[in-house]
Amino acid sequence: MDEFSELEFDLSKPIDELTNAYHRQQAIDQFAPRYEVKPVKTKNHKGFYRLGKMPDFDDKVEKYDSLVKRFAEDTYGGADFPSWAFWVLFSPFIALFVVLLFFTAAILIPILLVWIPLYALSHFASIFFYKAGFFPSKSLTAVEHLYVHSDGRVVVPIGGDLKPFNFEVNEKMKLVTHYHEGVWQSVSMVHRRRQYFQLKSDYHGRAHLDVQDVYTFLEGFGLRTEVRHTVSDSGGGGGGD
Repeated sequence: MDEFSELEFDLSKPIDELTNAYHRQQAIDQFAPRYEVKPVKTKNHKGFYRLGKMPDFDDKVEKYDSLVKRFAEDTYGGADFPSWAFWVLFSPFIALFVVLLFFTAAILIPILLVWIPLYALSHFASIFFYKAGFFPSKSLTAVEHLYVHSDGRVVVPIGGDLKPFNFEVNEKMKLVTHYHEGVWQSVSMVHRRRQYFQLKSDYHGRAHLDVQDVYTFLEGFGLRTEVRHTVSDSGGGGGGD
């Protein structure tokens, strides 16, 4: 039985039969999803390193979330909450939510009827220009993994029936790391207004996402670096530094 299976088996027991909650949480965090750097063994990208999500990333996320849920059940479970108390306490908030939902829908539906066709047109235009041989738009170079050779060659798998975007790293490029509310969002390679790639994550638990290996590998090319921090505000925008 491997270490992961043992951990999963242990969490099926009451938490007080094992050890304190802090140590259990530390053990679970060892299996948190990570952005990794691993050599590629397939023929198409032999000699390259895959950066970002590995093929089994989603399986790891599912397993990690399951372990966290079971840990919470073992630690805090068992308390019964009467159904009548729920309705008494939360029915005013539910009514308010329904009213706000109808109000929001009345405003958003007309906007979406205009925005969706414009977005689709912009997306297809980006694909058309890339197929015609122009530099890909930022939307096409936002990916969850890419392939990097130690000599500086990079392959960005745009997806669909589009050929990958290939380029070579040079000293004029810059690495930009974006954090929102202190949580990692993406790392990009840019030069002036051009974005060569944006390695990002849509995983909801980004606070636990380990990206250090990826960033360290990219830093090895000796590029200038920049860190951007944004925060939410009442206006819906963000500030950066």
